Order: sequence, then C-alpha cells, then structure tokens
Amino acid sequence: MNSGTADDRNFSGRFQIRLSPEHHKMLFEYARSLNASMNDIIELALSFAISTENFNSYADDRINGLFGVVGDNHMPLATLAFRNFLSYDQLDSETVRVRVRRRNGSVWGEWIFEADLKKNPNLLAKLKSWDEARNFANM
Repeated sequence: MNSGTADDRNFSGRFQIRLSPEHHKMLFEYARSLNASMNDIIELALSFAISTENFNSYADDRINGLFGVVGDNHMPLATLAFRNFLSYDQLDSETVRVRVRRRNGSVWGEWIFEADLKKNPNLLAKLKSWDEARNFANM
C-alpha cells in the first residue's frame, strides 16, 4: 500500500500499469474499434468503475476474498466479505464471535454469530488479516 494521503501527494496524471499480454491486446483492439486511444478507454472504464457500487463490491471480493463459514452439519452459516466485516473476538480456543454488517432489503443492520474454529480452521487467520488491514488503513 502507498503511504500518505491524497492531499499531501503530487499527482502528475501519469502512472504505469502492468497487464497480461492478452489484456493488452484486447484493450488495443477495443480502443482501435472505437477510434480511441487505450488511455481513453482506461480512463472511461476507471471513471465508470469507481463510481459504481457493484464494482466496489466486486473489487473488494477479488482483492480481499470471500470466506465461507460453516455451521452445524457443515451447512453454510455465512459468507464473509471484507467490506462487511466489523470485528471479532476469540471466545476460547475453539470459538470465535464475529460481528458483520448485513443488509436486509434496503436496511443495513448488524449481525453477530459464533463460529466453531474446528469446523473453520482458516477463519481466525482470515479475520486477523482483515482486522490488520482495517487498522492499517485507518492509520
């Protein structure tokens, strides 16, 4: 991650991006088909993407991952996403309590559930990494 805030940095309007050769070719061909530059297409796509809530969810899921939690009889209990994660407490060596935001229709609420760490052996590591990422971002 980059340090500093947007207010204390200089922005030239230029930055380098790395793409796979396949995406580079696709971008070139798409831009050419519209008689536009690759830069025009990237700038339009970026403007559209960062203003779209669905893209924010998609980006969060791709970058931070989704994490499925199983409950009794190994039935799905929850699918966690970084953007909805609020906090966790390890109650004992086998149980963790997780607090998340959850939308019911158009209303956001808070949901608290407990998960068995034996049934979800990677859950604690994922929650710790999300907690650290959130703390780092708030520095």
